[in-house]
Amino acid sequence: MIVSHFKSFILAYNREEFFTAFWIGDQKNLENIITDILVHSISFFDTHAEFCHGFIAGLFVGPGYIIQSNKECGDGRPDIIIADERNSRVAILEIKSTNNPTTFLSLSSKALEQINKNNYNEPFIRDGNVKIYNWGLAFYKKMCRASFAFCNINHRIQKT
Repeated sequence: MIVSHFKSFILAYNREEFFTAFWIGDQKNLENIITDILVHSISFFDTHAEFCHGFIAGLFVGPGYIIQSNKECGDGRPDIIIADERNSRVAILEIKSTNNPTTFLSLSSKALEQINKNNYNEPFIRDGNVKIYNWGLAFYKKMCRASFAFCNINHRIQKT
């Protein structure tokens, strides 16, 4: 029965809504989608940073995205880089997790600050022909909080 429930949930899940929210910077919808997947698929013991990192990277497997994990970029290593060559865009993701509900509320913003502070956008800014999307994702138990910023070519992050 449990396997049947999980299998029907996964088969019914359409990632297009996830991808749309992701690429237009719809923070609230992305939070709701990710939280819904987590609620229906994992134990709250599974939400340490490494698990969340693999979980998010796994959502991008299959539809033609190039996924890089912990690749040196700028002055550090962002958790995940998603390249969409067909649409000339790249997303830089920094993922955080916490056991503290109070810090959870601001953790995704801190992840965005890390992207900016460590110049993770720099190699893509030099390229000049790519749209750069920055995401800070925070996890607490089965909840996700998302912060988004679009990086313009002038090397300033525009928070939404």
